[in-house]
Amino acid sequence: MIKLKKYHGDLVQSLGFEQDRIQASIGVVGIGEFDFGTMHAETIKVTSGEISVWHEKANEWIKLAENQSYKVPAHCNYKLKADKMSSFICFYE
Repeated sequence: MIKLKKYHGDLVQSLGFEQDRIQASIGVVGIGEFDFGTMHAETIKVTSGEISVWHEKANEWIKLAENQSYKVPAHCNYKLKADKMSSFICFYE
């Protein structure tokens, strides 16, 4: 089953799916800074553009370019920031 999610006035959108016990979503991030929270660890991989990631446990911005990834820890508030439209795939643990 594919599930569409929209956040922050539709500036962040993702299509989530689960297959063979793998949960993932693919999506786009518009220009801006966006707050999120997670219950489980998730790995964000940039597929086009650039996305910066901040989370409360590291307290610093990590800039990710195309094909770079970053693991956000479980039970964490985090932010995504993009200066141009960018895309990602996110794997959930």
